[in-house]
Amino acid sequence: MSRDLEEKMNNSLRGMVGAGLDGGLTLKISDKGFQYFNPNGDLQEGVNMAAELGGSYAFISALYEYAEVSIPLVLDTPLAGFGKGMAASWTSLVPQTFDQVIPLINSLEMESLKGWFDVPENNVGCYLIRREDEFIRQGKPQTGTMILDLNIDNFMQYEADVNMTRGD
Repeated sequence: MSRDLEEKMNNSLRGMVGAGLDGGLTLKISDKGFQYFNPNGDLQEGVNMAAELGGSYAFISALYEYAEVSIPLVLDTPLAGFGKGMAASWTSLVPQTFDQVIPLINSLEMESLKGWFDVPENNVGCYLIRREDEFIRQGKPQTGTMILDLNIDNFMQYEADVNMTRGD
């Protein structure tokens, strides 16, 4: 099963920016955890965060293929610290790999993912968790009860003016 699991993982990894797609890395499972190998077959002592994240997604995706039930994949800030290339790769690969993906994203990630929300075929629901007293475009003041805001415009405009305002 280990070899089959690695094959499934590497099939998924091949489409990911920072790992298989532009890095040509392959992944093996060992007693030391995931080990990455370059196209020449040499062990990579260290890989970037995109490759590590890609390996984790590939592993979870491969395990899902063995499951008899479908459970959602919940991710907290899945793109934090990555560039636009990783965001584009993420939207074209990760949501399609799982039956349901629930990413909890911050406002910077939301900016990277704009355009993906607008395509009806993507079947994306967007919900804003915020403070009741907040001005949407500023994300402050941080007072009031936490609420779930179902307004898509509020979601898309959250903290839009942060770089334009100074002070509290």
